[in-house]
Amino acid sequence: MTESLLHYLWKFRLFNSNALFAKSGEEVEIINCGTHNHNSGPDFFNAKIKIGNKTWAGNVEIHTDGKEWYAHKHHLDAAYKNVVLHVVLEAEDLFFKCLENDTIPCLELKGRIDEKLLARYDYLMRSELPFPCAASLKNVDEFTQQNMLERVAIERLENKTKHIETQLKTTNGDWEQVCWQTLARYLGSGIHGDALELTAANIPIKTIAKHSDNVLQIEAMIFGVAGMLNKSFANDYPNELKREFNYLKRLHSLPELNKEIFKWAKTRPANFPTIRLAQLAALAQNIQHIFSKLLKGDVQFINTFLSKLEVNSYWKNHFRFDEEAENKFSSIGKSTVQVITINAIVPLLFAYGKNTGNEILTEKALDILRQYKPEVNTTISLYKKYGMAAPNALFTQGILQLKSNYCDKKQCINCSIGNSILTQIMQ
Repeated sequence: MTESLLHYLWKFRLFNSNALFAKSGEEVEIINCGTHNHNSGPDFFNAKIKIGNKTWAGNVEIHTDGKEWYAHKHHLDAAYKNVVLHVVLEAEDLFFKCLENDTIPCLELKGRIDEKLLARYDYLMRSELPFPCAASLKNVDEFTQQNMLERVAIERLENKTKHIETQLKTTNGDWEQVCWQTLARYLGSGIHGDALELTAANIPIKTIAKHSDNVLQIEAMIFGVAGMLNKSFANDYPNELKREFNYLKRLHSLPELNKEIFKWAKTRPANFPTIRLAQLAALAQNIQHIFSKLLKGDVQFINTFLSKLEVNSYWKNHFRFDEEAENKFSSIGKSTVQVITINAIVPLLFAYGKNTGNEILTEKALDILRQYKPEVNTTISLYKKYGMAAPNALFTQGILQLKSNYCDKKQCINCSIGNSILTQIMQ
């Protein structure tokens, strides 16, 4: 029995609460279990408990063993002086002391918890299936599943919002610059994400604006800052880029990153660093006021904007500098458009809505996810195999969050689907 399971049982009153008595003999009536506290201090705040003839409003502390009260030094901690009930699985003491020498009654739950529930919980915790409830998922109704997926999809967006807020601090609240960096990150399709974001972060959008009428100079800044121009070339195009960058580097004090931050090994030609940088340069040519445009845009605008970005014609028959080869993949493909929309544009809209208190915008972000087809990857296919429906990208984002933050960590008691499975046996 874990303490977190006891928290769950107390929170949802999943124990026999008939004829409750404290260890000291007083009758106990739970009027309100309180609010679950996930930080330091008592486990539940603002509970309302009737003990004997007196009704108490205060906090509740929970342990598997009563001895933990003293082991954790709660009797010396002022944060616990408002505890009105000590709930334990089992304890020897009738009362427990707090800081001012007052005594706190103890309620023991041993023998009051459904053995079938405990067996089901143990089964989930020991499960060696791809995710704990894989075999039981078919018994959970679709409404419960999709309600949980929507909840964790929003949780995933809120996590991404934190990264955006960090970027805002480093850019003095410049949403256009943050938008540029975030789009760059997800243009990188995972393997080049960090490198492209770092490249964009080192080329201020205001610097790009000064050269908006010169495509070659914008391309030179992108490839130069990415560290791709510090060698000799045979072709005219990379030599022109190198010449321009040497001038721009001095003019704007631009850095040259170590090109080793980009990965070539086990990478498909369409995802080579040079191709992604060429696409980033195409994005940079159209980046002015892009965030403002995205705020007003819709799914059709986003799809059209990204899919119509044109890279330099050099990349129509090259994957690397000086190495000629037919390239049919120089433009941004549909799958990359979806990746950028789901992972960059939607979180940006959601974060801006949260930041400005604009609920219409946060709902718009969710609606964009609902309009996109479900993503396809091994995780989503696995959950679908066991019966989880995901009709659109909002739900596939939910599946990814569910797996990483709940299933992999076996946080079944914090999951609506897990709760449904645990409580079905009590109905």
